[in-house]
Amino acid sequence: MYLGRRDLIFPAALTTEWLHTNGLGGYASSSVLDVNTRRYHGWLVAASEPPSVRMLALSRFLETAVIQDRTVDFSSVEYPGTFAPRGFQHLLAFWDDPVPSFEYLLDGARLVRQVYTLDGKNACVVVYTLVDSDRRLGLRLRPLVNWRHFHTLAPAPHPGWRQSGGERHLSLEPPSGHRIVIAWQRGSYQAEPVWYHRTLYREELARGLDNEEELFSPGILRADMGGQDSPRLVVMVGLEEDVKGLDIVQLSLPDLCQARQSSGLIDTLCRTSRTYIVRRGHGRSIIAGYHWFADWGRDTMISLPGITLVTGRHQEARRILETWAQSSSKGLIPNRFDDSGETPEWNSVDAPLWFAYALWKYWTYTEDGSCLRDLAGVLEDILDNYARGTLFGISMDASGLVRAGQHGLQLTWMDAKVRDEVVTQRAGYAVEVNALWYNALLCASDMLRVLGRGSKASQYESVAARVRKSFTGTFWNGAYLVDAVPHGPELRPNQILAASLPYSPLEAGTVRQVLHWVGNGLYTPYGLRTLEPSHPLYNGRYEGSVEQRDRAYHQGTAWPWFLGQYITAQRRAGASPADLWRYVLPFESHLREAGTSAISEIFDGDPPHTPRGCISQAWSVAEVLRAIKEDILGDGPGPVHGKENAS
Repeated sequence: MYLGRRDLIFPAALTTEWLHTNGLGGYASSSVLDVNTRRYHGWLVAASEPPSVRMLALSRFLETAVIQDRTVDFSSVEYPGTFAPRGFQHLLAFWDDPVPSFEYLLDGARLVRQVYTLDGKNACVVVYTLVDSDRRLGLRLRPLVNWRHFHTLAPAPHPGWRQSGGERHLSLEPPSGHRIVIAWQRGSYQAEPVWYHRTLYREELARGLDNEEELFSPGILRADMGGQDSPRLVVMVGLEEDVKGLDIVQLSLPDLCQARQSSGLIDTLCRTSRTYIVRRGHGRSIIAGYHWFADWGRDTMISLPGITLVTGRHQEARRILETWAQSSSKGLIPNRFDDSGETPEWNSVDAPLWFAYALWKYWTYTEDGSCLRDLAGVLEDILDNYARGTLFGISMDASGLVRAGQHGLQLTWMDAKVRDEVVTQRAGYAVEVNALWYNALLCASDMLRVLGRGSKASQYESVAARVRKSFTGTFWNGAYLVDAVPHGPELRPNQILAASLPYSPLEAGTVRQVLHWVGNGLYTPYGLRTLEPSHPLYNGRYEGSVEQRDRAYHQGTAWPWFLGQYITAQRRAGASPADLWRYVLPFESHLREAGTSAISEIFDGDPPHTPRGCISQAWSVAEVLRAIKEDILGDGPGPVHGKENAS
């Protein structure tokens, strides 16, 4: 993604952000104008306990170029009422491939700064390259550091930082926490500790949250470039345990020659999809979204086909399935882990059913019988516990349908709460839960027959036949599928899953009706609205205070991940691949407007459909990419893809 000077207009470009991840949950990120606008921004946000516990270590460098007797500040920081310095005035271009890169024009000299994380390490590398210039240039770099959880701010200086070092490295020890090491290729360092007060994060201000903090700078690094000196300076910052033994001179540095090569939508999404795969213990998982989400069971299973299968990362897919299967209990896959990253939280009725879907998709792509044998017990445990009843009121009734609900808990993906109030009441029989239940029963039947467990497969098929017989009578209101019983007949997007999953409980005519109502009432160019605009509770703008945003989250906000399912349903109903391309074309321009090369978590339901929430969401990227690959390009797993009803 390349942005030139016409794209980098102040202040509009402050809402466009870049991100580079390290495979642990950590990352480097800021705005393309190089102003940190969120508490989550920083050149090194380290995953001290991957992937959940993340700490801001390096906010950025304050940078000054010395050209003859003149100085030019080219970093950018916002304080209340002002920007000082305003380095974005010297910014010529930004690109994010192969790594985030900024080109500056400094008194006639062109300088490129690249910032990126090291894979598998809590470390970032900052590279300065003097381009096409015979002039000499001196750099003065002052690191701004902290050590705080990335969800919080440091509103007051916390004294007690200690520093020590040698000729080419500096060790910083905060009052508590890991030791931060700064190493440089060449140059000289002078200790000059100072605190920078009231750094402002405008996005936090707009979200009604704390928005100022204090940053510590230990001193200044000086180095010369050009002339008889090297035109390149490399600086590395990381946690001591991650950079120990790394030779800064031997680092494989990115090539500037690749900077302006552009990628199409498919290639860009394939590249971005890798950023969500993270380490969890000795296994693998999928981060739900950057900056603030960790890995969630539901999001992981929905995202798995698009992140790993259509991109050919099959071994990673297996490791993800195994990781989550190890945490299953009483037929449940964890909804998420607590903020320490260790204790599972089980409050999800749909995550286990999405696990069955993800395992089936994995099998259709790989025909990996050994994985089926290893995980079949977990799959059966899920279905058997749902049939006889498990936690949170999850159980199957005599009709074969699954109900769920417990006071104060939201068990489906529509999980927003305001204090103790569940915003979207869906206790009872949720339409997508029962579509997933039907699909899981028949997917399990497929896989168990492969393993020679025909008796168990027949048992699940028998239950599925009861579900199908009951499904339409329970949810069909004569026009579309109601969202939940016994709640009101709102038009919501969850019904699309009954038409898009590999096994559908609906007749073809009903599928066409669902597509008609969803398309006319909920479709936007960036996803499906969570509530029809004519409903009195509809809220088409996700903005304001935390409470206002939580109330809008599932009451009109549009979600891109549903667009993938909508495309799949359209394809299965007979739409041509050429007709389906129009649904993904809007994302080509979106890749330049929120998180570069990524798809946002949500969009306003009202035009102009402003992107909101996380700038880079796994299931948004995954489902758009999966639909492109499988339904538009036909690049699926073969004859088992898109099976018709087997009941």
